Amino acid sequence: MSIEEALSKPRIHQQWKPDELKIEHIPAEARAGLEKKGHKVNEVAGMGAAQIVIHRDEGFSAAADPRVHGKGAAW
Repeated sequence: MSIEEALSKPRIHQQWKPDELKIEHIPAEARAGLEKKGHKVNEVAGMGAAQIVIHRDEGFSAAADPRVHGKGAAW
């Protein structure tokens, strides 16, 4: 998947205290699977803002989180 696609996917954060998974909206089957494994799941509207810079043989690429205002740049 592209870096833009990766940034747009739902996020999951494992919180130590309290012991819970904070998740953005994921399919019901995925949430049920996590709960079946004993995870306490707390769905949140959104979390964090991420930026990505990646280096490949053809050079650098960058992307900004589509959840917030901004843009990625690499040179």
